[in-house]
Amino acid sequence: MALEVFGLQEGKKVIEQEHIIEHYMAHAKRQISQTRTRVIDGIKAPHAEKVFSIFQEHTECISEGNAGVPVELGLRVCIIEHQYGFILHHNVMKK
Repeated sequence: MALEVFGLQEGKKVIEQEHIIEHYMAHAKRQISQTRTRVIDGIKAPHAEKVFSIFQEHTECISEGNAGVPVELGLRVCIIEHQYGFILHHNVMKK
């Protein structure tokens, strides 16, 4: 339909935007479900199923396990530096 209405190039852009919107809609539905389960039903979601960011799906909860230490969100990374601070290598750590 988009290709017929807008032409080939514009139609492809519309289809790409549609896929992006569908992607975020799926995340929004998952977030709503998680919130409803936690707040209304009072059920804790398993840690592996929790959504920490709808914009950066790979975001993880980083906790050192110490009491009173704030929990951080992001990714663990390994950075190897030269003695003068030049980054020689980096690696994003998997769960």
